[in-house]
Amino acid sequence: KQTISSFHFPANIEVHTRYLDELIIVNIHHKKFARVLTNIMRNSVEAMPNGGKLTIHVRHHASNVIIDIKDTGTGIPEEVQDRLFEPFNSTKPNHEGLGLAYSYNEIISAGGNLSIVSERSKGTTVTISLPVKRKLDIKK
Repeated sequence: KQTISSFHFPANIEVHTRYLDELIIVNIHHKKFARVLTNIMRNSVEAMPNGGKLTIHVRHHASNVIIDIKDTGTGIPEEVQDRLFEPFNSTKPNHEGLGLAYSYNEIISAGGNLSIVSERSKGTTVTISLPVKRKLDIKK
């Protein structure tokens, strides 16, 4: 929540979030996870230069926490989708192409998975799955 709420979203981006009512503990350092989320949210914002909708949905499924980050942006060209997690691979000019490679490696190192589904002119959904180490109920 903190990483998402501290991210500066442009005024033309409509943000929708849905979180769990429990605290989920996973095996990834919070600063690394914050960087992963920031990389993905930045990519989403950059894919919507004329505005759009960003939805972040956190859910618990079996023994994993699943985070879906969906944008209504331009989508990723099909011809580069199989190389998204390779370092120095970018579809954007003046970008190093390290954000998704870093993000993928950190999530895989934590025992999770990161996948991307994208359709040109319709948007992209990034799904992060991490195994739950422990969960705690949050009292409201």
